[in-house]
Amino acid sequence: MVTKRSMGVEIRKSRRLDKQSLLIPTKELGNSSRAVSNVELERFVSMEIDDQSPQIISIPLPPERHAFLLHVQNGKIMVSDWGGSKQKMNEHYSQFMKLVENKYGLPIEYFDIDTILYKEADKHHTRFSLSGGCSYYIYEWVKHYYPSYYT
Repeated sequence: MVTKRSMGVEIRKSRRLDKQSLLIPTKELGNSSRAVSNVELERFVSMEIDDQSPQIISIPLPPERHAFLLHVQNGKIMVSDWGGSKQKMNEHYSQFMKLVENKYGLPIEYFDIDTILYKEADKHHTRFSLSGGCSYYIYEWVKHYYPSYYT
């Protein structure tokens, strides 16, 4: 998250929108935090998710959006998410992951949560009214663990 001051007020600029040096595509389902239909979710997984490179996924999980990394590899699908597999408790998230598993016939595995980045993301999340922690985490995680994807 990047911030700037305007007339003494701090304004947020989402890291999701700051993609100039990132070589990993960010794929967004919808343009708000409104829930999507099963048909929209199925179409997104079918048409947008690929196995060519890692990708950052941003999907609506009302009342917010949620961002995580998805990387289809030989024999498995790797996910980096600041909530780890606990996110599976959300119905839309769980459905998304099942659709991806079915598409590739591969199991999903989660990267270990980086506790230092998690603490930074949690502070960020709290600072900005319980918003943006997942985006903060995943973009910092990519910088650290996938540095070759930054220019």
